[in-house]
Amino acid sequence: MAKSSLLSQRITTTMHDPTHIDAPAHMVQGTPFMDEVPLPHFFGTGIVVSLPKKKWEPITGDDLEKACGHAIRKGDVLILNTGWHKQYEDGDYFAYCPGFVPSAGQWMVDKGVKVVGHNTQANDHPLATAIGPQRNGPLLPHLEQEYKIWSGGGDWKVDFSDWKPVHQIMFKDGIMGIGNVGGDLDAVTGKRCTFAFFPWNWDRGDGCIIRLVAMIDKSQGFRIDAGEAFWMLVKRFADAKPYEAPNHRGVVGLRLQGFEDGGPLNQWVGFSQFLPGVGAGPDSTPLEKVYVVIEGEMTVIVAQTETTLGPTDSCTIPPGEVREIINRTNHVCKMLVVIPYPPRAGS
Repeated sequence: MAKSSLLSQRITTTMHDPTHIDAPAHMVQGTPFMDEVPLPHFFGTGIVVSLPKKKWEPITGDDLEKACGHAIRKGDVLILNTGWHKQYEDGDYFAYCPGFVPSAGQWMVDKGVKVVGHNTQANDHPLATAIGPQRNGPLLPHLEQEYKIWSGGGDWKVDFSDWKPVHQIMFKDGIMGIGNVGGDLDAVTGKRCTFAFFPWNWDRGDGCIIRLVAMIDKSQGFRIDAGEAFWMLVKRFADAKPYEAPNHRGVVGLRLQGFEDGGPLNQWVGFSQFLPGVGAGPDSTPLEKVYVVIEGEMTVIVAQTETTLGPTDSCTIPPGEVREIINRTNHVCKMLVVIPYPPRAGS
């Protein structure tokens, strides 16, 4: 029952039992805490890979290469489905699940994976944690004899001699791990998806509970907005920043609009003031430009033809057109220039 018509709950929990993400600082001193990891690390594309494993079986680099080496891309989010999310409980799951061994961690580094998620209890084999003979372990000492029988006489202190080695490999390279992945994992296994898994903005947090979401858009009808302004950007003349244009002489240029958040998406606007007797060119650019004379006169020379523009006159210079402009008067010429943004690399 809600008290005073208000339901207010308090939760006390650890950050590493349910589906959660580890910050590198969870294991490696001097690496980022949760609030220091850039937000793009918590969003991206990647693949969900089927890699069935049984009790205590290792997940090796060769396993990963065979399962998805042909499909993984640099910067991917990699989610592994070993089948163990169906065993999630306080007993068998934590003690007996499979786990990564160092060759798997090195494979992740070599492939440039950004984040690795898995339906096991840690970024390492459980016996390389305190469940086994490590640090403040063994938390479950009876597993020593059980492992010896299971492995045909193996000594867990020899076979798992290092403390969470895969954590160390991953975190030193900036790869974060998501543990205890479950839910509808089977529904997206074998698919490339877009993932989101944002943590709390927890000051110096070593990890955080997350909700891992896999998104698929078969119709490709959805999009991430480009961030265009929904309200006009007002920029005062006093706030305009100077810029230098190549092959211009005796010119003071101010950028009125463009190359800024909320500004025009397709072109930028400059304000140029030409002293008497100076100008620009002759030269050309791959971008068209529009000149609008505000005050004074400007002579534009194209194909050996001269045209003089006066106040409020304008002209368009096509892409690749060689032009020269000269202020042949004894007064300052002020004019606007409108130019498209240069194409992005690779576009």
